[in-house]
Amino acid sequence: MSSFDAIVVGAGIVGAGVAFALARTGSRVALLDAGPVGSTPGETGGTSRATFSWINATAKTDHNDYHRLNADGVEHYRALAREFGEGRLGLHPTGMIAWANPKDEERRRVLRAQVVRLQEWNYPVTSLDEAGLRALEPHVAFAPGAEGFLAWADAWLDAPRAVDLLCEQVRREGGTVTTGERGRVAGLRRDEAGAVRGVEAGGEQLTAPVVIAALGPDTENLLRAWLRPGELGNRPFLVRRPGLLVDTPDTRPFRLVRHVLYTGDNAFHIRPGPSGGLRIGSEDADPDSEAPDDTAARAVALLARARAMVPGLGGQTPVEALAHECTVRIGVRPVPADDCAIIGPVSGVRGLYVIVTHSGVTLGPYLGRLAAEELATGKMPEQLAPFRFDRFA
Repeated sequence: MSSFDAIVVGAGIVGAGVAFALARTGSRVALLDAGPVGSTPGETGGTSRATFSWINATAKTDHNDYHRLNADGVEHYRALAREFGEGRLGLHPTGMIAWANPKDEERRRVLRAQVVRLQEWNYPVTSLDEAGLRALEPHVAFAPGAEGFLAWADAWLDAPRAVDLLCEQVRREGGTVTTGERGRVAGLRRDEAGAVRGVEAGGEQLTAPVVIAALGPDTENLLRAWLRPGELGNRPFLVRRPGLLVDTPDTRPFRLVRHVLYTGDNAFHIRPGPSGGLRIGSEDADPDSEAPDDTAARAVALLARARAMVPGLGGQTPVEALAHECTVRIGVRPVPADDCAIIGPVSGVRGLYVIVTHSGVTLGPYLGRLAAEELATGKMPEQLAPFRFDRFA
């Protein structure tokens, strides 16, 4: 039997972030995951291996508390970049451009209101006219009269590279990282009073006074399987939302897209990729099923829209042929029922701490730091007050 100060289950960007922060406090940490993590080769893996990876607080303007949390997450990446370097971290501080076409008056109104709100909240944005848009993105076919804004602080992340770095640092600080079958958790270990005191993983028993569940879209299903009926309450708190992503081949020597781009035309989004290609997605292209039978057709339609926006994409190659050269995947995103992060202990299940959020890439390392602070001191950081798990109890 192996003993630790904390066990983190799930080694995506959230779990690796909290394990890293805990290890830095001097805690003996075990980080477990059943699949390949980071950039380890393998067809499977969690959300961090199939995500658009946009770091931002720009899209979080419905609630000031949640915007502030995400803005702090963006700032935390800058601190990590100062320590480790953007290259090792996989951070690409490109900024994000959103825009509206001239005939879409409603979208233009929404964008202008978004700029005002972000400026009121001291988040750095600059309005752009058509000339500004074309200067920043010369390969994009903006409609005459288009207008938008640049969110300077936004970035995108090579999430597998970031996870690699965080896991490396966990090991450097004396923690362990176990993946594959040996990292597969079969259940929680509990004492006579019902408190969680570790896990069963890979045929072994690991003990710790706290287990942190960072299980992404599997959080609710696994916790309900591991706990007793009613211990999580009867109200569903998490939605599994599939998302289609298409990665194109290398477009160099052209930099066809230089920023994260978000059109607002059915939430179409596109950004550079770490291998020189483009990563493309759109909310209206996402399937209802996690294993759709029309993935290839959806990818072709998405690429056709991307080419209409970026005419140089793929040169003269027909879109159907270009699709065969792309990597197409379905990522499953964890979306809390109220769209805000969930972080904190579960009342009535002593020793269990839960972290899950749709904004995993933006928030992962920062939530890890806050969770480590709470677990080390026993005091809740004030930033976490609106996001406790017990609001769903």
